[in-house]
Amino acid sequence: MTVGEVLAPEATETLAAPAPPTVGSQRSARQWTDDPVLRHRLGAVLCVLIAIGLYTRFGLRGGLSRDESVYVYAGQRMAHGVAPYKSIFDPKGPFASMLSGLAALVARGTGLNDLYLIRLAFFACSVLTVLGIYLVAHRLWRSTLGAVTAAIVFASFLGFAEDALSGPDAKTPGVLAGVACMWLVARRNWTCAGVAAAIAALTWQPFAPFAIVLLVVAALTRDGARPWSAVLRAFVGCAVPTAATFVYLGIAGAWNDFVQAGVVFPFAGIQRTSETVPQRIGHVFSIVHEYYGVGGSVFLWTGMLAIAVLGAARLASRRTTLRARWTDPLVAIVLITMLAEALYACFDFQGYPDVYPLLPYGALGVGGLIAVVSDAVARGVRVRAVPIALGTAVAVLLGVLTGYSWHTFSDHPDNGRLGTQLSSACAADRILGRHGSMYALGDPVFLALTHQANPDRFIYLMSGVDEWKIKHTPGGLNGWLREIVDDHPAVIGMGGWHDPAVLPQLLADLHAAGYKTRYAGAWHLLLTKPAIARAERLGVSLTKQPTPVATGLAGNPLPSRTCY
Repeated sequence: MTVGEVLAPEATETLAAPAPPTVGSQRSARQWTDDPVLRHRLGAVLCVLIAIGLYTRFGLRGGLSRDESVYVYAGQRMAHGVAPYKSIFDPKGPFASMLSGLAALVARGTGLNDLYLIRLAFFACSVLTVLGIYLVAHRLWRSTLGAVTAAIVFASFLGFAEDALSGPDAKTPGVLAGVACMWLVARRNWTCAGVAAAIAALTWQPFAPFAIVLLVVAALTRDGARPWSAVLRAFVGCAVPTAATFVYLGIAGAWNDFVQAGVVFPFAGIQRTSETVPQRIGHVFSIVHEYYGVGGSVFLWTGMLAIAVLGAARLASRRTTLRARWTDPLVAIVLITMLAEALYACFDFQGYPDVYPLLPYGALGVGGLIAVVSDAVARGVRVRAVPIALGTAVAVLLGVLTGYSWHTFSDHPDNGRLGTQLSSACAADRILGRHGSMYALGDPVFLALTHQANPDRFIYLMSGVDEWKIKHTPGGLNGWLREIVDDHPAVIGMGGWHDPAVLPQLLADLHAAGYKTRYAGAWHLLLTKPAIARAERLGVSLTKQPTPVATGLAGNPLPSRTCY
C-alpha cells in the first residue's frame, strides 16, 4: 500500500480474506502475524480491555455532581412513569434521560441499586465509544496500529474517563452515537447511520450536524441503480427514532414541556457569559489544559490539526472524481462534523464535558498520523526490520501512555466521595421519615440520593433557568415563594445555584417563612422547626456550618446509604 492509498482509500474496500490454514489447521507465527482479519479482531479486543481497565479506575462510588444527578433523577422518575421534561426542566435532548430511565426500570424490577445500574449503562456507552473509535480509524486508515493508537489515545483523555463509570454525563451516549454514525457512513450503511445520527441529536442538540451531513452525503452518493436510494434510507433511519421519541413524549403528556425546555429555552432563554470569540476560544484552550492536562491537550489539538490536513489532502487528490472526494468518509462525516462541533464550541462552551464532542477527532487524527507515517516508513525502506522497529516503538509508547493513564486515573480525589454524600442522604431520610416531603432548589442530587419526588420540575436553575421560572410563574418571585411554602416541605435542599440577583432574596423570604438553615455534612438544608426537632430525636447532628461528613449526635459518621 502506498502513502497515497492511505490518504485516498476506496470507501467500500473490505478486509482481505484470511490466509487458508495449513495442514492440520496449524499456523506459523508468520501466518498469524500476516492475517489482517486476525490482527483487526485482536486489536479490537485489546482496545476494549484497555478501556475497561482504565475507566474502572474511577469507581461506582465517585461523587454524584449536580449535572449528573439531573439524569439520575430523571431516570428514577421515568421508572415511576413520569416522562422526561415533566420531572425536571432540562435544556438538553431526552435520550440520556431515557437511557437512565431504562436502567432505573431494570433496577426497580430486580431490586438492584438504580444509581449503580445507571452508571453501568453509561459505562457501557463509554467502552463502546472506544471500540467505535478503533473501528472508525481502522476503516479510514486501514491500519491496525493506527486504529489501536486512536482508541488508546481516546481512552486516555482524563475528562471523558472521569465520567465513564462515575457519571452519568449526558453527552456520553451522544458521543457514542456520533462515532457510530461515522463508522456506518464509512460502511455505506445508510439506515443504521441515520438511526445513530438521530440518537446523537436527541441526546444533545449540537450533535444535529451529523444528521444534516449524513443526508447531504447520502444524496451525493451513487448507491446502486437508484440515485435516491441512499438518501431515502438515511432519512428513514433518522426519522424512526425521532418519531418514536416524539410519540412517546406526546402520549406521556410531556410534549409541551419538551418544546419549552428542549427547543424554545435554548434559543430564547439560556444565558451565556458575554465573551468575544477570541475570549471564548481562549477559554476552550484553558479548560482543555486544566482538565485534560498537557498530554491530553497535545493529543487533542495535534489530532484535530491532522484531521484537517489529511482531509485537505483527500480533497486535493486527483486520483478520484470531485464527487467521490467530497463524499469520502474522512472529508464528509469526519472533517465537516469536526468543523461544525469546533464552531459550536466557539459559540457556547462552559466546562470540560463540552470538550467531549471534539475528543474523537483528536484521537482519530493521531491514529491517522501513525498510519501514514508507518506506511511511509514501510514503503520507503527495503529492510523489514525497520517498520517492525517503528511498530514496536509505537507499541511501547502506547504502553507508557496506558500505564501513565492507569496511575493518573487511580489517584483521583473524587473516588469514594459518594459515601459522604450518602451519609448526608441518610440524615435527610431520617428527618423526612416515610411521609415527609423534600423540595430541591438548584441541585437534583438531594432527590436522586433520597429517592424523593420534587413538587416542581424547575430544579436545575443555572444558565438562566431561574429567570425563566420567575418569568413564567404568576406573581414572579413572590409567586414562586408561595408555591414552595404552599407545598409544606419539611426539608428544602439548597445547592448548585448562585444567582446573586435571585438567591439572596429567596433565601431571606424562606427564612421569614420559618425555615432555618442547617447543614447535614456538606448539604445545605432549610428545615422547619419540627424537622429540626425530629433530627435530634433520631440522632442526626445538624450544624450551622458545613462539615466533611454528616454524623450522629455522638460524632460518628452516619451510614453511607439511604436509611430511615
